[in-house]
Amino acid sequence: MAAGLRGYLHGRPDERDGHFNAPSLYGAFGDKQALFAKVLDRYIEGPGGYVKQAMLAPTAAEFVKQLLSASADFFTDPSHPCGCLAINAGLAWNPQSKQVSKQLARRHVTREKLFEHRLRQALKEGDLPEDSDSRDLARYLSVVQ
Repeated sequence: MAAGLRGYLHGRPDERDGHFNAPSLYGAFGDKQALFAKVLDRYIEGPGGYVKQAMLAPTAAEFVKQLLSASADFFTDPSHPCGCLAINAGLAWNPQSKQVSKQLARRHVTREKLFEHRLRQALKEGDLPEDSDSRDLARYLSVVQ
């Protein structure tokens, strides 16, 4: 997968394999960045759908358990490509792909804010100790997840 991302970030599809041309592929989505955004959306809704499912857990403990368990299951499943699409795309970054980097950063912040909102809700409901810091917990989950 990382090799494919490097190809995406560093070149055009027709230059690499000749099976399709960039104008028709990118044109279907608007441009290269829009195509990448659609791929990320699909990844988040599909393979990454366990995050939304965990957000529905009735307690903070169950939320964390579901999030981390599903994440571990997904990333260790040999039928999936190694790693995370968003992380691998960030690692394959180059100076010409600033928009990809910015998009990945925005999505990371959005996910972290979702976690913070869920944990703040748990704090308000008395489901976490009063001295819990929902922001720090969300950052931690965002990193280890």
